[in-house]
Amino acid sequence: MMVTYYENEEGDAVVINSNFAIDAGINPVEDSIVIEGSESVYVNVIAVRAGDENKEEIKKLVVVLRSKEIQDIILNEWGGSVVPVSE
Repeated sequence: MMVTYYENEEGDAVVINSNFAIDAGINPVEDSIVIEGSESVYVNVIAVRAGDENKEEIKKLVVVLRSKEIQDIILNEWGGSVVPVSE
């Protein structure tokens, strides 16, 4: 809905999550007047059921998602609109 407001110029400013903006062809880095920084407290997390955090496959997933290779893919694919984390 917020993308529609933006496209129809129905507000002086519209708050749109980056994933919705990207899906609509809006570049959050170039088209926004303000964007959250990399130190934002609003991040995606890896959540598992209690007791599953020590499973080998979960530990491997965390290592892969935090790897430089994946961080580089995220930066290259989304040009700064999505911020990878390493911890």
